[in-house]
Amino acid sequence: MRDMKELLPKDKHDFESVNELMVLDKSKLIALIPELLEWLQDINWPIAREVAKLLLTVPHEAVPYVEEVLAGKDELWKIWCLDYLVINLPFDAQERLIEPLERMAYQPTNGEQEEEIHISAKKILAMLERRCQMYLYHFSEEPHIDIFHPRPRSESLPPAIWAIDEEHAVNYFFPRDCPRVIFRKSDQMSEEDKRHFFGDTSADTVIAVENDWLDRILNVKLYRYTLDRHSFELEDEIAGYYISQEPVKPLRVELLENVLHELVKRQVELRFTPNLHPIRERVISSTVDDYSIIRFRNAKP
Repeated sequence: MRDMKELLPKDKHDFESVNELMVLDKSKLIALIPELLEWLQDINWPIAREVAKLLLTVPHEAVPYVEEVLAGKDELWKIWCLDYLVINLPFDAQERLIEPLERMAYQPTNGEQEEEIHISAKKILAMLERRCQMYLYHFSEEPHIDIFHPRPRSESLPPAIWAIDEEHAVNYFFPRDCPRVIFRKSDQMSEEDKRHFFGDTSADTVIAVENDWLDRILNVKLYRYTLDRHSFELEDEIAGYYISQEPVKPLRVELLENVLHELVKRQVELRFTPNLHPIRERVISSTVDDYSIIRFRNAKP
């Protein structure tokens, strides 16, 4: 049986091996990702850009190895990975690299600044933000929804599909029936309320849930469906709700197995409390204008 390592390029001019790898079964190519990624240590090597194209044929499998490069100390390797690989990854693969991208963009090391890695990271993040604006999301504990159909709302309103925008998607990183109160800092708040609600936190978004829901939050398997927004209309700008009266086929579905980790990545503050009623009353009687109260009928009396 032929050793898979024999398929790797022998030198920086070995285009023949690269071409052979292009038609190799993807399951076999995946095993060679770490060695192939090393050819991006210098993009001036003749085969380097072709190897980058090759790695784009296994984008999701390449992400963990790219993360290792971005966490390392080889600054040139990082910049070539960003400029020739990461920038061309599909949207959902790029999303998995948001943490290292944000770290390099806003807290770069001296070496990363010298190589202008922070500029490349910011460019990719800006591109990600623009792409996020193209999509809406629906969260469910059901893993196999092939098509969304409009559902009844009330006797006076036509059936609709509900979706949420990127900015407010974090509101739904919870079990469906979990009661929660979410409030965000805004310029319309009084200075007194800013101090009262946000004086002891650096987060601009606070989500409060009941203590009794902790185990269910830890154990829920949540699926995020990405939807094209072309058939949707804005229903509530403050809450980020959109509706469609047409059937919608999801573009993709992703498992969010650890929702607490997802919440931490979004830089929100999650608060646990024995009872939501006190914080709800304080929010609705204040100058906080950007808030959502979800599934409150399930809250403790």
